[in-house]
Amino acid sequence: MSRTRPLWTRAALSASALCALGCITVNLPTGTVEPLVETTIGGDESSDAKILVVEIEGIRVEAELQGHMLLVRNIDRPGMVGNLGKTLGDAGINIATFFLGRQAPGGEAIALLAIDAPPGDLVIMNICALPNVTQVKSLKF
Repeated sequence: MSRTRPLWTRAALSASALCALGCITVNLPTGTVEPLVETTIGGDESSDAKILVVEIEGIRVEAELQGHMLLVRNIDRPGMVGNLGKTLGDAGINIATFFLGRQAPGGEAIALLAIDAPPGDLVIMNICALPNVTQVKSLKF
């Protein structure tokens, strides 16, 4: 049986090196001047290849794209994970997967969550109102 290993890269690699590794960089449009997400995605060598986000704007996350997801940008402070989980739990939304990344302690951070149901507008507003949250985006794959 072959061993599965995720493929990933850093922005310093050339486009040809990215292609050789099976990774590509994607700039997702948002209708605003600044892109919401610039990310590098890659697959693995297994027969059940998956698309993984491995980096968002220089922050490493390594998350599988699936179903309903939330992208939450925040300042890295204690209590953020608990507040986010409680807000989703209070709304009856289960977290399937939860991926975190940050630039540096106390710096910009990103949470990428797969959730079992789409969040309503009120849930998004409640997450936006949490301390240190700077942006929330609902995603569907």
